[in-house]
Amino acid sequence: MQKKAQSKDAPGFTLLELIVVISIISLTLTWALPQFRRRIEKSSIQAFTQALVSGFYSLRARQGTDGSGCDLKFSSNYNFNTSNTFGSAKDLFELNHLNAKERDERLKCCDSAQCWNKPGNLTWAKPYRFLNLEGLPSSKRVEIQVSSDRYELSPPGTSAIAEPLVILVRSQNWNQDPSRPLPTLCIEISSNGVIRKGKWNIHKKHCTDT
Repeated sequence: MQKKAQSKDAPGFTLLELIVVISIISLTLTWALPQFRRRIEKSSIQAFTQALVSGFYSLRARQGTDGSGCDLKFSSNYNFNTSNTFGSAKDLFELNHLNAKERDERLKCCDSAQCWNKPGNLTWAKPYRFLNLEGLPSSKRVEIQVSSDRYELSPPGTSAIAEPLVILVRSQNWNQDPSRPLPTLCIEISSNGVIRKGKWNIHKKHCTDT
């Protein structure tokens, strides 16, 4: 039997068509990848900010239960009133990697009888903390500043300090697109214990509602 000759009109792609398809895919990826990365960065800022807000609510709730006051201390390197340096979550709000003395220098909570994060104290098994969960993916993608080196929260989470504590959270890649920098979010803890989050107005140095 004779083999059937292959049709000269068999479907296929010409070189020109392949070049056009590849060009379209390249252009699509060129547009889509930055948008995708931007969305991931924005999501990380929002996730970490919400985690920190939840952590402060938990801290205040425990203060009310235990009747304890907490002394919050931060390095002056990350005070936006005196420095332009941003720190990581590990530099300011994560505690698990610290020893007892270092932890005590960052967050110290005491009631009228004892300090609850004193080495050897039975309550050390359940220490006070800023974040309910540490080392989250979002915490590795943000950088942070605070408005003060020290802040006191007395039970149930109020403060004798008139000025609020302001925490700024932004993406480590916030200025990757200079024409559209990512927003800096803020958390404000007022002297009466109210916690709110918003967007930082860099010109007015004010935390505005989102």
